[in-house]
Amino acid sequence: MLTKEQLIERLTIIRDSIDTDFLNRQEIEGVTNDISNLIDDVDKTTGIDLDVSAEHDMSIRRQQFNRECD
Repeated sequence: MLTKEQLIERLTIIRDSIDTDFLNRQEIEGVTNDISNLIDDVDKTTGIDLDVSAEHDMSIRRQQFNRECD
């Protein structure tokens, strides 16, 4: 099962791999392939595990903050 956290992490990796100033054809194809693979994985899963606990939410927010500060 694909968790919400795993989905967000994979989307973040894809987003961060895009450098709009220097995109070339190979990079665009790579991003397209990554998105296609993620779509396939989401399609194969029986559902997204939405852990809505406060601790989980704080952990996600802390990770996002740390990424933005790097």
